[in-house]
Parts: sequence; C-alpha cells; structure tokens
Amino acid sequence: SPVFNQFLEDLIEYGETGRPKNYNLVLKQFQSFAQIKNIYYQLHFIDRQGTEIFKIQYDDNEFRIVPLNKLSDEQFRFYFLLTDSLPKNQIAFIPVELIDRRRTIIPAMSYAARIYNSDEKFQGIFIADVFAKDFFSVLDSQTHFDVRHKTAIVNSEGYYLYHSEKKKNWNQLLATRGMNNLAEEYSPQFSTAVLSGQTGVFSGADYISTYVPLFTASFLGENSYYLFVSVEKDEVFG
Repeated sequence: SPVFNQFLEDLIEYGETGRPKNYNLVLKQFQSFAQIKNIYYQLHFIDRQGTEIFKIQYDDNEFRIVPLNKLSDEQFRFYFLLTDSLPKNQIAFIPVELIDRRRTIIPAMSYAARIYNSDEKFQGIFIADVFAKDFFSVLDSQTHFDVRHKTAIVNSEGYYLYHSEKKKNWNQLLATRGMNNLAEEYSPQFSTAVLSGQTGVFSGADYISTYVPLFTASFLGENSYYLFVSVEKDEVFG
C-alpha cells in the first residue's frame, strides 16, 4: 500500500525518532488485513539490522498489536539465511512450530519475503505465520479436481509433512524419520520425479500425478518441500 511504501522510505529515520513515520497507521492496516483473512497467527516486520519493528499477533480470539516494549530482541538470523538467495518478489516458505505466551505449541507455515524501497534498497523482511490447519484447508480447497484425489507435501527425503488421507496431526507438524514415506506408497521413479525439484506430470500404472517444488534453499538440506496431487486412473477414465 502507499502507506507501507512511505513507511519503508522512513525506516532510515527509525534510529533517530524511535519509530518510523506512519507507524500506527501501518499497524492498523495490517491488523485489519489479518482480521479479514483470519488465517494468520502473526505478521511481523524485521528491519535490515534484524530488529523487530512491529508485530500483529492472534491472542485470545483477536488480532492484537504487540507493544514496542514486548517486541523480540532476537536478531532473526534464520530468516536472513532463508531469504538470502531469494529472487526479488519471491517468497520463502517453511513449516515451523512456534510457542505462544502460554507455552502452547503453534504449528504454522512461515512465509518470508525481502522488502525493498522505491530505490531498490533492501529494508527488511516481512514474515507471515499462517496457522497450519488453515494452510492445509486452503491447500485442499485450491486443488481443482472434481474427482477423489490425494494431496501431499513431502520433504527432500520423501517423508510426509502433510497427506490429505494419512497425516493431519497439527501438533507434530515437522516431518521426521519414522513417519510414512513417499517411497512406501509410490514407485521409485515417481519418488525421484517429485524430489527432483522440477515441475511435471507423472503417469504410473494406476494413477496420474502432478508435482511441483514448494520451496528449496541450499542451507535447508532435507527441509526443502515438494507438493504433489495424485488421482487414480479409474477416477479419470472410469
């Protein structure tokens, strides 16, 4: 928005004034946005020094603006690494398990994007943490198939993060060894195709599937993620 763009221009004055201009107006806009979408656990912005500038957080059934004295003093180094090689206007994605003020685990999908001002200067990182249950609900609703199908997300070792038929335990969000693996259900050829980092269509003996990388980063190792949708051929051809 124009207000946020001006906010970015004024960030350079942050150290002198204590907060950028339009600070309260920007927060109100993001608070309204979060209320309308109603899928976020929190929205926050970190400047290029790693300082948290603002945070909107879901708490007690409402979206609240976190006071300045309650903002985190950690440097968010992970998100700088996550977005380091990200092309401009692209978004990084990774599953996370956050802890709220009651020490409750919040499974979420974390999105991060580097933000630049009108002079193309890097100003910071915007982070949006989406509740995992809402992310998967949106994922299923956006899968445009009129027939019965399976939707899944796997990590680079083939372990399921999400499976529309098998795995819906939001409290164990991060895929770990010992859980169901892609190779147990599909052919080695299909597993290789899904984990290749390419986008494509695969035809197996009794199924057809489309696959696409969700997000990969060199430092993530086995925590790169891939999405595929599989349909039984009987459902398509009768």
